[in-house]
Amino acid sequence: MKSRLTALLLTLALLLTALPVCAAEETSNVPLMAYYECFAVPLGTGAIFEIPNKWGYQTMEDTDVPPMTSLLTDQNQMVMAMKLPADWEATDASDALGIQSFMVEGTALMLGLTTPQSTRLQEMTINDMPAVLVSMNGQGFDILWIGDSGDLYFFLFPNDDDALVQQMISVAQSLCVFHRKGEQVNPASDFAYTADGGEVTITDYIGTSEHVLIPDTIDGLPVTALADKAFYEKHVTTVVVPDSVTEIGDLCFSGDNYLVSLTLPDELAELPYAALESCFRLMDFNLPKELKKISGSALQYNYYLTHLTLPSSLTEIEQLNFIGLYGLQSLTIAEDNAAFKLDETNGLLMTANGTRLLHCFSDISPAEEIILPEGVKIVDPFAFHYDYDVERIVLPEGVETIGAMAFAMCPNLTEIVIPASVTDIGVMDGLEGRTGIISYKRNVIVTPEGCPAWNWAVETGATVKSPEEN
Repeated sequence: MKSRLTALLLTLALLLTALPVCAAEETSNVPLMAYYECFAVPLGTGAIFEIPNKWGYQTMEDTDVPPMTSLLTDQNQMVMAMKLPADWEATDASDALGIQSFMVEGTALMLGLTTPQSTRLQEMTINDMPAVLVSMNGQGFDILWIGDSGDLYFFLFPNDDDALVQQMISVAQSLCVFHRKGEQVNPASDFAYTADGGEVTITDYIGTSEHVLIPDTIDGLPVTALADKAFYEKHVTTVVVPDSVTEIGDLCFSGDNYLVSLTLPDELAELPYAALESCFRLMDFNLPKELKKISGSALQYNYYLTHLTLPSSLTEIEQLNFIGLYGLQSLTIAEDNAAFKLDETNGLLMTANGTRLLHCFSDISPAEEIILPEGVKIVDPFAFHYDYDVERIVLPEGVETIGAMAFAMCPNLTEIVIPASVTDIGVMDGLEGRTGIISYKRNVIVTPEGCPAWNWAVETGATVKSPEEN
């Protein structure tokens, strides 16, 4: 086995050295978590871990090889992470690298056995999973093995630098596995709840498990609702809400910074105010299939959310839902949805009648110039927020309302053409008065002299020019 392990490691080293390692800050297909300065990197289905955004990485996708990611640290040290699924079976073609023998080695170590290839250094627990750090004898590297109900994960890294070893242990401790095998429904004692009219409402999660499967009945009564802030700022990783629940409250999961996987009932009709706001790590999530309404701020600041599908039943989306969805790679609207449409050329999400622009998804469809289509009357607050690519935006005649901070934090935006038809500037639902629509003095407003936009610019000190001057 030792020779096969050595052959695997040497081959992997050559393979990973040859791979085009991407600079993390230049990679667009994995989202940057701004406040935590790290990236979420998938490691096969149902698992992610986080690496410093200064590191490069390369994810290998091959049907014959288990999920693998190579990393290049800020000190140019090559490290690697791999998932070895319990149901993976080697074939003559797929096991040229000797991965099967690696699984035997890892399984033995996780069972507490000693092998000739390695020396056990430290045992620990990572996200409720047993883990063991070993030194590969005479090879110059360590491996941190992590087990999860049969699946194995390992992190391989040089051991000639104590600081790197500790850093890699820290990175490995971010490994999150969701939808784990053998999970049990949480007991009623994990929840504070009320029973009224023969139905149970959960008011607070008071348990300690990071993986929460909410029961569909408590004391023989159906669980039908989660109250306001029921999971507010909890340290949970996985939450599965049963089909019996038909209502969740305001701020229900708000601030759950560690929540990676959330399953909601398909029959849920509304995401209430700020229901999932600031779930920074939420990655495994789909909108309920029968959802009708997304209330204000329900989805904002979900940095890791990569894909979003608006279901056919959805008829209402309130303001401030798409701020901070920096990792969104694709937005899909169900074919039979009659309420919304997507202009894929510029990533513009609009109402089906074209009168309201909800958001410009610039990361999906970057453009230097965006000319809004005729018929738009309302530009939502924060519609172009943090668009790094756009340099010029043209609003057509007929636009009446520009929401608060609509063009804020667009560092390369130099010109906004606003027609005389605009009368409401810097407004937002639930906000008295008005506020700014831009962040930088270099954002030049081009609008007819004497019109409301001209007067607003003069009042606020923004740079303004008439179309003739321009």
